[in-house]
Amino acid sequence: MARLDLQDVLRYTTRQGGRRQRAIYKQALYRGFDELARHPLIGKEQLEYGEHARSFPIEQHLIIYAATETELLISRIIHQRRDISDVIGV
Repeated sequence: MARLDLQDVLRYTTRQGGRRQRAIYKQALYRGFDELARHPLIGKEQLEYGEHARSFPIEQHLIIYAATETELLISRIIHQRRDISDVIGV
């Protein structure tokens, strides 16, 4: 789902702000993903979304991910205005 979420975010950003804004926003998201990869426990624990689940804000989006000792799995990229529980289905 995260891959589709990212495609939707970037498509929307292109429509609203153009290609330059898309590139800027994409870079910001990827910097945030890199930060999570380096420090996977910096996000807020969100066990209601699943075992090992955490959330971390990047720009206007909340990243829902799971972190274990060996892996970081981004499951969703949700705009801050959306109801997370509704999107995730909890």
